[in-house]
Amino acid sequence: MVTNAEVELTKLYWEQARESASLAHASWLNTMRFQKTLIGSALALGIPYSQAMRDFTELMDQHKAHHEATYKHMEAMSAELQRVLAELRSNTPE
Repeated sequence: MVTNAEVELTKLYWEQARESASLAHASWLNTMRFQKTLIGSALALGIPYSQAMRDFTELMDQHKAHHEATYKHMEAMSAELQRVLAELRSNTPE
C-alpha cells in the first residue's frame, strides 16, 4: 500500500529530475549559441581551426549525452510517479 509520504517523495524525485533535464537543455542550447565565440577564443589562443572544431564537437557530444541521460531519468521518474499515483488511487475507497 502506498502512503502519502511515498507519493510526496516520488513527486519530489520527479520534480528534481525535471529541473535537471531543464538545466541540461539550457546548457546545451547556450553552448550552441556561443559556438562562434568559443571557436574564436580558441583561434585567438593559437589553436588550429581543425582542433578547435574537434574540441567543440567533443564538448557538444558531452552536452548531448548529458541532455539525453537527464531526459531518460525524467521519463523514468515520471513513469514511477504515475505508477505510485495509480496504486494510491486503486487503494483509496471512493
